[in-house]
Amino acid sequence: MPKTSKDVKRVAIYDRLSKDRTGQAESVENHIAACRQFIEQRGWTVTGEPFIDRDISGYNRRKVRPAFAAVLAGIEAGDFDAVCVWKLDRFGRRMVSAIKTVEQITEAGAELLSVSENVDTSTAMGRGVLALLFSVAETESENISTRVSLAWQAKAIMGLPHVGGRRCFGYTANMAQIPAEVKEARHIVKQVLAGASLNSVAVDLNARGVKTPGTKKRPEGGGWTGASVRQWLAAPALAGIRRHKGTDTPGIWESIITVEEREQLLVRLGTVRPGGGVKPEPKFLLTGLVRCGSCKEKMSGHNGRYLCRPERNPRACGRVTASQARVDEHVTEQLLTFLAAADSQPLPVEQDPKVLAAAIEADEARLERLNRARFVDEAIGQEEWQSARDELVTRLETSRAARVVLEAGSGLRPGTREELDQWWESATIEERRAAMRDAFGSVIIDSATKLGCKFDSSRIRLGWAVLADLTPVTVEGFDVPGVKVYVVPGGRLNR
Repeated sequence: MPKTSKDVKRVAIYDRLSKDRTGQAESVENHIAACRQFIEQRGWTVTGEPFIDRDISGYNRRKVRPAFAAVLAGIEAGDFDAVCVWKLDRFGRRMVSAIKTVEQITEAGAELLSVSENVDTSTAMGRGVLALLFSVAETESENISTRVSLAWQAKAIMGLPHVGGRRCFGYTANMAQIPAEVKEARHIVKQVLAGASLNSVAVDLNARGVKTPGTKKRPEGGGWTGASVRQWLAAPALAGIRRHKGTDTPGIWESIITVEEREQLLVRLGTVRPGGGVKPEPKFLLTGLVRCGSCKEKMSGHNGRYLCRPERNPRACGRVTASQARVDEHVTEQLLTFLAAADSQPLPVEQDPKVLAAAIEADEARLERLNRARFVDEAIGQEEWQSARDELVTRLETSRAARVVLEAGSGLRPGTREELDQWWESATIEERRAAMRDAFGSVIIDSATKLGCKFDSSRIRLGWAVLADLTPVTVEGFDVPGVKVYVVPGGRLNR
């Protein structure tokens, strides 16, 4: 029986690529071709050009996907009867938002089709399978994010250079020295330590045609300013220092200046007025962590208070303020109470560095046996070997990175409450700030809802960064609404 116009559905093709450095990724073209074939096999037609979002994450909710938005707009307008994707994780990695989008598509009378998973949302079973697959995609995305984060932290702890972004003048992107730039760098440092202004150094460099390191948009480099000279001179990498989230580690590359010269430079730079100078170290305990509960912007300390200050940040609402001393006191109490409770709890087996080391040793032995079975005994084929090897290597990389992080320790110390009080009393402001950064990702202060001068601790919401991968436990004597207590791995803390 011949198909009618109602049977021939108009289908839009959508694809997304998270990382596309050149804008000409071959995989996208392959995906589009597979989608066209999938649609044509059903006797439907592709309507318009494919919608493609290049170099855009499907997991980050803040990322705008123009092509994706255009597809949804076309469905709402009745331009398409269905959307076809090569694979569901190209459509979206967050299950909740993705399922809402599918509901939006189906409510508009359209369907979502997937080539790889062969999903059809016109059926209840298809929608159920879709929910399961999105759940798997979201879990895998979170696992990848965790592995990447651990890998970066492990590289920093081992002193490996940060690769990416603009290179440091004097070095290649991989932190190998460039002799001509190293000579210039040492000359600049000598000038500044002798009293030369940053602007005069910039004028001299520009007059001699010395360019700043290039960028993707401007690979040939550009001219220097006093501010760019200051920013470069303050870079820890010049002294062979690897900095990661406020923590310094000796780098494995050759330094251009000594640590002592760097300290002299920072003192010298700190005396320079407009056009130069380094940002002074924060004087308040929670600077950089405390945020406004109304506008979510960072608050700053001033005259004994934490303030949301529009005069410093045009996005700030200016409606929230709180006593700096009372907020610091409350957050410190929460942290020390937590650490005292954590010291009394047993260490979970899966977070014990010794158990992790044993798991690494076992996987290394498995990998050795696998290689022997493939290349010596010839007991398994290439495909079986490759699949098992990839799984073992991924697991080993994750475990090794985790072991480095666990063994590195942090600024937090579990112990008895008396010991913790003594430690906090003797700690410097930087040591206290380091502990706060290790413990919290944010400290949010909400607007006051009660009249009077009495401090309302319910306004303070703590984002416990140290709890991200830990197990909640019940601790007697610690009962704060909305706050859970977790076991802290002993191997990650300095006793």
